[in-house]
Amino acid sequence: IVTFPELLKDRGFFTAAISANPFFGGRFQYDQGFDRMVELFYQNPVVTADQFLEPFGRLLEERGEKPFFIALHFREPHAPYRASTPFLGRFHNGSGSLSLEEKERMDRIYLGKEVLPAGYGILKDVYDENLAFADQVIGEIVDQLRERELLDETVIAVLADHGEGLGEH
Repeated sequence: IVTFPELLKDRGFFTAAISANPFFGGRFQYDQGFDRMVELFYQNPVVTADQFLEPFGRLLEERGEKPFFIALHFREPHAPYRASTPFLGRFHNGSGSLSLEEKERMDRIYLGKEVLPAGYGILKDVYDENLAFADQVIGEIVDQLRERELLDETVIAVLADHGEGLGEH
């Protein structure tokens, strides 16, 4: 199968990917067609979106003057939901932290060991906090493109591999 990155590479594009998810990496042959595959999960088992900023900038430099395709696979829509400050607590308690009891309760709910409908509230809140954090980082990636005067000629596509039910089904 010819992959999208291979099609672009054959047309002179620099192709790269940065991944926080081990299921999107070389081990499962998702590196096919990419000039570079940056697998952040080897350095840290729980990669946060802000860890994409530095390698993204490096890849923009590495591409030279070539047109480029850079795929980013964030972890933030996936558990564990541990947004960083200032997002942590923004929706669920405003404190900027999770107590040990809240972390343990989230784990119980997520694993199906606690099924009270009201319990999903904290999961929904911290899920949204994680997405807000990822959204800010995407904004910083857009800023990098703007600073390099690449934004006006760049197509940005934001996709999701899945969503979380969080008691809604």
